[in-house]
Parts: sequence; structure tokens; C-alpha cells
Amino acid sequence: MQEARRLLLADYEHRLKIRKLARKLGTNDFKLKKQFKAVFGVGIFECLQSERLEKAKELLASGEHTVTEIAYMTGYEHPRNFSSALKRSFGVRPGEVKGRN
Repeated sequence: MQEARRLLLADYEHRLKIRKLARKLGTNDFKLKKQFKAVFGVGIFECLQSERLEKAKELLASGEHTVTEIAYMTGYEHPRNFSSALKRSFGVRPGEVKGRN
């Protein structure tokens, strides 16, 4: 499962393909999801989203990119979904984090 997590987080900015990841690891998607949650205590999607949002928070604080650029860089197709996810997870809007060091 460590390898699954490593592969997942190495490519966090792209859309998740659980079946493809499972095949790489020689298992099926059902077993992968079940084992991943048993080992890490969170599902694959939650782990990926958490990583994306942590990276987004760093990028926002740097002030080097727009909110829209950061949304796309961290794998969100729609900036509005990114803003909503950030607000849900951290209780702040992207503009409230942007430029903080």
C-alpha cells in the first residue's frame, strides 16, 4: 500500500484512475480501495484531495500564481470546485490564503 500511495501522490495533479493504479499494482480496484483505507484510515479519493489542497495552500501562500492557475495545477477542472473544497477543508477562501507567507 505504500507503493500505491507513492504512485497516487506522485501524480496528484492528474485525474485519478483507480483501475489503472490497481493494474499497476497487480490487484483490482475493489481490493485496492479496501486495503488502502485499512492501512491509511482514509479512502484513496480523500488522500488525494488532502494532498491537492495542502499543495494548493502552499502555492496560494507563495503568491506566485492566480487562484485559477493553482486550481488547474492541483488537478481541479473547475476553479469554483477548488474554491469550495478549500473552504470546506480549511474554512478559508483562496483569496484569504493568497500571498500569506
